[in-house]
Amino acid sequence: MGVEKLEKLAAEFGADWATTNAIPKIVDSFNVDQQGFNYRMCALESLSAVMPVLPKEMITEMVVPTLVKACGDRIPNVQFCCARIIKKHKASIDTSAFTTQIVPQLKTMTTDSDKDVAYYATLALQD
Repeated sequence: MGVEKLEKLAAEFGADWATTNAIPKIVDSFNVDQQGFNYRMCALESLSAVMPVLPKEMITEMVVPTLVKACGDRIPNVQFCCARIIKKHKASIDTSAFTTQIVPQLKTMTTDSDKDVAYYATLALQD
């Protein structure tokens, strides 16, 4: 419910609001140590909610680093949540950033012992 409201707020107030007010707080919440994986998944879903209003250069600067970090998370649920978001927003991510930063992470994930992680990473790599 909160993510849906965030999506509406981002649509209403635009990229400037999202980059100033929402994204820094979302990234901070993702990076908190000793916090449950569900907080990280919620942060990823929140980033996904604001991505449609952001230009590619802001996604590259503000969102991609968190996606890359999430790809290497120790919890499989966070990894495949991230892979699903990457798949969903692939067209919004700068091609160069996708190729150089995200693809190597996804390729590593395709060989993960967790079948869901491998599956969603494979999907995210497909056209």
